[in-house]
Amino acid sequence: MRTMVVVFLMLCLICCERGHGGEDTILWDGTVRDSADVTIVENHGAPMWGANDAWAFNPVLSIGLSDDDPRYQFGSISSVAWLSDGTIAVADQMAHNVRFFSGDGALLASVGREGSGPEEFRELYDLLVGPSDTVVALDGGSGRATRITSDGKWHGSFSIASQDGFMSWYWAEDDATGHLATLLEPMYGQLAPADGRFGFVVLRDIHGRSFDTIARVPATEALTAGRGGAMLIHHYRGRGEFALCDGNAVVGHTDDLVFRWHRVDGTVIRIVTLERASTPITEVDQRVIFNAVDRIARERGISPAEAARAKASMRFEEHYPAWRKMVCGPAGTLLVQRPRPLRDLSEEEVAQLSPGGGDLPGSDSWDVFEATGRYLGVVPLPAE
Repeated sequence: MRTMVVVFLMLCLICCERGHGGEDTILWDGTVRDSADVTIVENHGAPMWGANDAWAFNPVLSIGLSDDDPRYQFGSISSVAWLSDGTIAVADQMAHNVRFFSGDGALLASVGREGSGPEEFRELYDLLVGPSDTVVALDGGSGRATRITSDGKWHGSFSIASQDGFMSWYWAEDDATGHLATLLEPMYGQLAPADGRFGFVVLRDIHGRSFDTIARVPATEALTAGRGGAMLIHHYRGRGEFALCDGNAVVGHTDDLVFRWHRVDGTVIRIVTLERASTPITEVDQRVIFNAVDRIARERGISPAEAARAKASMRFEEHYPAWRKMVCGPAGTLLVQRPRPLRDLSEEEVAQLSPGGGDLPGSDSWDVFEATGRYLGVVPLPAE
């Protein structure tokens, strides 16, 4: 029987700034200045929130908790999206389908099955919501995006496969405008040398057509060529990320806590920074990866010599990335997830770890910036 996964809809209870002149007033630890019509907001580290000011998130709905009905069971949820009428869309990568539920949790429609043909998915990894509540299902296995309405009807697809030396793996949508955008990243070994490579955030429409380039971010190679053509795997190099928030694109690189707000025409209007010490990658962290290699080698009957060669091909950064990913929050806020050091993983989490340059584990701590860029503090959200 497939693992039953509970989907929580979080109700955000926003607490306002305390004090307003009283003895509990929280002063902002930062500065604001202008440079060539760009507002630069520098946060020096201390949060504005007091001890009881952080948001609270409470579950208001569960789906698949107490019913043996297979329609309400999930194998591997890869994405959840909310439509304007309260409908909930859930992508199940293991079941190869997208299911739509009403606001009270009743199943409305189920779309898709395993395969590469019409109305089929191979590797569902994300859902976007476009204009008129059209859901765009991204399928990395077939290299396409499919448009689906909430009643389960298909309305065509467009390619998201790599082309012209670029791959478009990461997408985002803007609830306020209906815009879609993607980060085009140069593929390994193509185009410019590593020190001159950039990815581009490109505005798209619901049919996949490209419009303006909003921003560019440095592209980082997770794989490089070593001596004799051997492939080197780099843990954990930073990467470019972006989010669409209230008509603007927020762009950053996970190596530092610097975020740039761009209008969709590419104009930079705000740069926000946060001072925080980096977290070192220690020998203990590296051993977690090496032990995972040895475990997988034993399970697959790979010789110790081959496992040793695999470990010799690995390189580690001196520090973890400053953050893992970002999402838009209520009232124009930005939420940024902190990474989780490998040494803090549980035995169960270590057993599921992929040593092949996989994604960095995320923590349940998210830094929150208000709409103007001032640092509010940390909220706890369940890690993925």
